Formats: sequence, C-alpha cells, structure tokens
Amino acid sequence: MPPQTTRVELVALRGETLDLLRHRDVLPDPRRGWPQLDHSAIYHVPAMIRIQRLIPAAAERDNPHFSLSMRFLEGLDADESPRLYSVANDSWVLNRRGDFDKEAFKHVVHGTQLERLHELTESDPKLRENVRDFVARLIDYSNETRMLTDFGGDGNVVFDGASYHLIDAFYGMPNVFDDAERALGQIGRGEAISPQDRNKTFFSVNYIRALNAVAHALGIEKRVELVRSGKGHQEPNWDHVRSALRPPDPSVKKESSSGESAAVFFPVPFQPW
Repeated sequence: MPPQTTRVELVALRGETLDLLRHRDVLPDPRRGWPQLDHSAIYHVPAMIRIQRLIPAAAERDNPHFSLSMRFLEGLDADESPRLYSVANDSWVLNRRGDFDKEAFKHVVHGTQLERLHELTESDPKLRENVRDFVARLIDYSNETRMLTDFGGDGNVVFDGASYHLIDAFYGMPNVFDDAERALGQIGRGEAISPQDRNKTFFSVNYIRALNAVAHALGIEKRVELVRSGKGHQEPNWDHVRSALRPPDPSVKKESSSGESAAVFFPVPFQPW
C-alpha cells in the first residue's frame, strides 16, 4: 500500500452530481428530508480527500487488476442463470466442497478484470504464484478481521508481474461479516432487514463469493468463512436472498417520514472540481 495522507476538505460539486449520489449511494435517514437540488447550481460539501504517492504500475493500462469490475450478481436480472447463481453460492459462500465448476466460475467473473487476471495466470507461472500469494493472504486477513477489502471496482488492487499494489483496497468497516451473517439468518426466517444490513450483506456476499471462487480456481484450499460452523443457520433459499439483496430502484423516491426537511448542502459561488 503506498504512503498516503487523508484530510477533510470542502469540495464544490454540481447539483446534478449530488442528486446522482444521493439516489445511488446515500442511505435514507428517516429523521430528515432531502432539499430540492438545483442541477445547475454549485454546492459545497465536506469530503474526505486522500493523497497517495504515485505508483507507476497503477497508471499502466495493460497491468491486470484484481477486480469484479462492478459485476455484482444480486444486481443482475433475476432470471439470469438462477442455477449458476445457486451453484456459485453453495460452492463459494457456504463453502460446500466439490469439483470446480467452470461454468459457475465464469458466471461470477464474466467480463471482469478478475476473469482477465485468471486467464493470464494460466500462461504466466510467475503471475500465478503472485496472485496465489495475494489471495491466500487476503483470505487470512478476511477471516481474522471479519472485514471487507474493496476490489469491487477497477484500480484498487493492481498486479505488475513482480508484485501487487493495494492502491485503495481497505474498506474500513469492522465486523461487517458478522452483520452479513446475521442478516442472512433474518432473510432465511422471512424477516425484513435494514437498508444498512442489506448494503453490508450485498457487498459481503459478492466479495466472499468472488474471492473464494478465485481461490478454488487457483487450487488454494483455504476459504473465507461467512457462515461459521455451529451457528445453526437453516438452508438458504437463494431466490429469497437475491430478492432481499437487490439494490433499490433509484427511480423510486421515498418521502421522509418526519414531514420536515433539513438543509444538507449549501450553494457556493465558485466552480467545482
């Protein structure tokens, strides 16, 4: 991981950008409503800014990434390969040992940088050992901390043949697997889960499934354990899990339950980044 500094600064953004972010990435807060945003206005918002030492390998377009490239199975159409979805979950979320299913693996990584990386390892022994080393270490870290490492998007973990670089891979949410494990139990019992738990479980399942699938493909025995033995969970209904974890439709706007609005962003006169 490259040396870096982090600080909070005010960043100018257009109202159109903020509207997109609040529909896609911000969990609703029932205690406050959202103000109307002028898409042509400039708003000044506090943001965490991180400055890293330049890693040349990250700028090389040909270097492979350990990345799902934003392919999250629960976000796909519900009728897309339900059998492969169940096989992938049984094999790499519940860790039921069996023969490696190439078709299920393809379903998990199709069109991603992970798929490209795996293909490169089949003809490059040095890269293969490098990826095996990273995956084994990441599995140990995940089991010890019960935390995510972010490889959902490109550019966070980059390989350059001789080494690998964790550019922006640490998620920073403690015990997220415990919350996800509990949420899966609630889904199995037919109980509703909170938006926060849906978000944590969505990313935990996608992270663990992909990491364990790559480990299986590379002949690594160890696995990340989401559902720990002795917990007494019932058999998951993967159709119910997919439905419960599906991201909300951003076109559907929910009204605040409080009936009152509180200003969140404030217009400022200068130009955004």
